[in-house]
Amino acid sequence: MKILFLLNGIFYFGIFLFLFVKFIKHYDKSTVKVARLFSFIGLVYFLISLISVLWFFDLLHYLENDFLFLYSGVLITQSLILFSVVYLFSKNKKLFYFLSFYLMVLISLLFVIGNFLSFSLIASALFTLLIFLEFTFLDDKYKRVGYFGILYASISIILNLLLFLNPHNVYTFSLISGFFFFLFSFFFFKDLHNINLENTPRYKKEKSYFFILLAHLIFIITLTNFVFIGTIGIHEFGHYGSSKFYDCDYQKIVYDGNFFHTEILCRSLEGNVFVILGGVLLPFVLALLLFFIGGKFMKEIAILISGFNFIAISRDLADLGVSENFVFLSIFCGVLLLIYGLYSLAKSKTEESIYFGGNNVVSKLSSTKVVNGGSKI
Repeated sequence: MKILFLLNGIFYFGIFLFLFVKFIKHYDKSTVKVARLFSFIGLVYFLISLISVLWFFDLLHYLENDFLFLYSGVLITQSLILFSVVYLFSKNKKLFYFLSFYLMVLISLLFVIGNFLSFSLIASALFTLLIFLEFTFLDDKYKRVGYFGILYASISIILNLLLFLNPHNVYTFSLISGFFFFLFSFFFFKDLHNINLENTPRYKKEKSYFFILLAHLIFIITLTNFVFIGTIGIHEFGHYGSSKFYDCDYQKIVYDGNFFHTEILCRSLEGNVFVILGGVLLPFVLALLLFFIGGKFMKEIAILISGFNFIAISRDLADLGVSENFVFLSIFCGVLLLIYGLYSLAKSKTEESIYFGGNNVVSKLSSTKVVNGGSKI
């Protein structure tokens, strides 16, 4: 294990040094904002490097949970910085939908640490994958950056999912994930000299049918998983938060091999009932707000949240002593809402502009074609 501490320390210091040197090289160029943001990521990795070296020399004692907490904070910080980088290029304000939902998920997870630290790693990786999809719809000079960003995020998702099977590999997995982040950073800065932020290229107007369908498929799958994690986090936070208003001595988020749930012990039966209802109602309240306040895209998200929550509350309904018929009805309604939500999301993504696209984006699958600033049906 000690050799891993040394390898991680050297490798992450190398990433820090690489990003710092790139910041110096781009200091007096139009891309200095991008290089500065990456230098902040470098500082975060320098922290891992430093603490790894201290573990190697036994100046500090390695604790798995401490590193998991640190690594989760690193990925959250990195995800937010990468969002800022992507936004500098795309200027796509609809990306803030993802950012808002991501922050909402994190706030929920902060109150239910336990196993949900691993869940926050997956949420960060999914958020990163969603924003890197944006790169693939920009000019061709962004294509390689987008592909390597998607590769890095996908590997991170797989590794973070494997942590549920073997949580003791978190330190080893971080090294593998860091390697793919370095690959992404290397090609990003290799292509950055061809890019002028003052004249950011617009979205490409034409792409092959296969590429469009593949991109939409990846987008929908990623978004669905992202919403699923968010719904579970908000659902469990509803239980946890409502328990604070009653005389409850024990609160814990556990994973029993089938699903996540909250174990809460209250002194009164009334407290137990309202604690269960807290988790049942909170995601529905959020879904209603998104449905009536947000636009079409947020309505589709609201439908997915409701579908996942109907399935999640089946266990809560059983705990309340509700008939098995109604438990089955809850699951059935959840599945129907998920099918309808996925259909609506797929339909809108093929009828509208590619991905989120700007005003100059035209999908080959759309019936609308831009001609000389006007529209022709």
